[in-house]
Amino acid sequence: MQDRDSKTLQASAVLRFLLALAVGLVPNLGWAEDPAAVPDHAHIAFGDHWKCDRGFTRAADRCEEIRLPEHAFLEYTGNRWQCERGYERAKKQCQRVQVPEHAFLEYTGNRWKCERGYKRVKKQCQHVQVPEHSFLNGNGDDWLCDRGYKRVKKQCQRVQVPAHAFLEYTEDRWRCERGFKQIVDRCEEMQVPEHAFLQYAGNSWACEQGFRRSGDRCAPE
Repeated sequence: MQDRDSKTLQASAVLRFLLALAVGLVPNLGWAEDPAAVPDHAHIAFGDHWKCDRGFTRAADRCEEIRLPEHAFLEYTGNRWQCERGYERAKKQCQRVQVPEHAFLEYTGNRWKCERGYKRVKKQCQHVQVPEHSFLNGNGDDWLCDRGYKRVKKQCQRVQVPAHAFLEYTEDRWRCERGFKQIVDRCEEMQVPEHAFLQYAGNSWACEQGFRRSGDRCAPE
């Protein structure tokens, strides 16, 4: 009974020691570098030797201060810097972002984007010329033709839909109705022979069971 109590007490003591070691109440024994070897502006990092303090960066076996240029600030890691909103990094400096007319800063703060209705042309924003029968696209930097029209150079040209045809979902092409097939720019009615039926697509036919295709008719097998 006494042996069991003794083992329980020993296990409890070991557990308390490990917990104290984890939270730093006792010194790190063996797996960190010698505190005497820790350079200025650095600290012991649990399980990772030493680490430079915030505002310093490691250079071989020492910590060098990070020189912040004008219009810059330390990132959350504390060992790098980035430019303020409205500035972009240019080597070791922060350079103001030149935002042209009809443009605005993007959410990142270091790039610009043209307003809706304008498109980027080199370092400027150029007005999008929207022709008749068209509208601005989702991004607002180009145009699309209305339904029933197709893009031809800088204009929208009406799609010529022949008899027995309809506009496809793409809105700038047409397709023949079921039972008709396309012949160049028109729809021609299909001649379905005896013992045949229209196939799923509606623009070709196949023979019934027990018959086979022979030219433009269905012959018994």
